[in-house]
Amino acid sequence: MIHRFKQYLKKQFISFPTDFDQQTLPWIDVAKADISDFVDNYTFSDHLPFDLQEKLTFWEKNGYVILENIIPENLIDFYMKDVDELIQHKDQYSTEIRIDLPEYVKNPVQPISAVPMDILMGRFIKINDFHNQSVYGKKLMLHSGIVGFLQAIFNQTPVAMQSLTFLYGSQQATHQDFPYVTSQIPSHLAAAWIPLEDVHADAGPLYYFAGSHKIKKFKFGKGIFYNEHSKKNPDDFAIYLDKLCAQKNSKKRLC
Repeated sequence: MIHRFKQYLKKQFISFPTDFDQQTLPWIDVAKADISDFVDNYTFSDHLPFDLQEKLTFWEKNGYVILENIIPENLIDFYMKDVDELIQHKDQYSTEIRIDLPEYVKNPVQPISAVPMDILMGRFIKINDFHNQSVYGKKLMLHSGIVGFLQAIFNQTPVAMQSLTFLYGSQQATHQDFPYVTSQIPSHLAAAWIPLEDVHADAGPLYYFAGSHKIKKFKFGKGIFYNEHSKKNPDDFAIYLDKLCAQKNSKKRLC
């Protein structure tokens, strides 16, 4: 009887949200957000290396923004030296690697010391949270230009929670991050992509569907977050996003 009662409680308290909580949306995602008024009263506007009103206006419409040339090239060079040090002396590090290859499907996350060099230097590899070992990784992740913009869109101090480093483009299908990376307030999640080489079509750049942050949330069969209760999978999610963005004539843009 006690066991059955516990099972009943467990079922009762599982929540499967079907949208973001409208009461906790970032101010800029609320209908008719007054960007001009926000910028006029925002204390830190003058300290940012870009036109904040222009960037916020673009973000509100498109769901992404490009902050041109705010990262010094030497900082990227120093970080890449740290990445090279990690790879060449991998046995000295505990950094974890995500391997999206068929032979690793059961155990995709491995310590770098256990990953053969030919796998490590190939495709479908992600270096997880290397900012924990690299000072320059921390400096990139917490660069004042990036943090300053995120602080403006949330009107709060942002917290950095995860980093991924690719040697090659991830080749992931179309997706949104929030179903997999769930922040305390799910609508308060933003990703910053820092190219470590010149951006061109053959360099595996990020792509984005302009305005796709406003489309209807995909339902995994049990809410909008992907978990062990989900009835649909990431492939279903990608098909949904591609189809809906095409219907809405949302343009695919390389960033």
